[in-house]
Amino acid sequence: MDELLKGKEAKEYVEKALKYAEDHKGYGAEVYGYKAGYYEEGKVYVAFDNTDNCCWVEEFKSPREAEQWCLGEIDSDGYPVNPSEWICDIACGI
Repeated sequence: MDELLKGKEAKEYVEKALKYAEDHKGYGAEVYGYKAGYYEEGKVYVAFDNTDNCCWVEEFKSPREAEQWCLGEIDSDGYPVNPSEWICDIACGI
C-alpha cells in the first residue's frame, strides 16, 4: 500500500471518491488511485480504505486507531485482526 493520506489531503480524496460514486460504478480508485487514510472531523477521526475501489469508511476516537485500521492491524471495533494478538491481550488483561 502507498503511504496513508492524512488531514486535508485525505478529506479531499474521500470527497472526490464519494462524488465519483454518484455518477459511476465504484469509487474512483482507478482515477484517483487506490488509497487509504484518515482525517479529523470534529471529535472523531474518519478513516477510509479505497484500496479495493469500495471506499470503506469508519470513525475512530484517536488517530492511532484510525491508522491501525487503515493498515489492517485492527478491525472496525478496535480488535486486533491477528487472532494470536487477541490471546496475548486477554492473557495480559487488556
